[in-house]
Amino acid sequence: MNFLRLALRSIDWILLGSALLLSAAGLVTMNSFAQSNTFFDQQIIWIILSLGVFFSASVLDWRFLRNTQVVMTIFIASVGALALLFLLGTFSLRYRALFHSTV
Repeated sequence: MNFLRLALRSIDWILLGSALLLSAAGLVTMNSFAQSNTFFDQQIIWIILSLGVFFSASVLDWRFLRNTQVVMTIFIASVGALALLFLLGTFSLRYRALFHSTV
């Protein structure tokens, strides 16, 4: 019970409300264009998934990022991934892409 109360207290309700309002406005405009829109269903799925990520991230204790070693490890891994993309990626329509597509 205390964990749930602490988790609900740590949520930024203004951020959540504004994100849901923008998502709802996007869904309304997307649904008004056509009767059968497959993107509408996909957008609802992505909104539900993002809500799960939002609530999961709001429960986590992010103080471990204060440790410089953790931040440097994340930074070096990110730069390494970008370097691999630069070295191993292929050009597709004048843009470098990691995955090969048949289109």
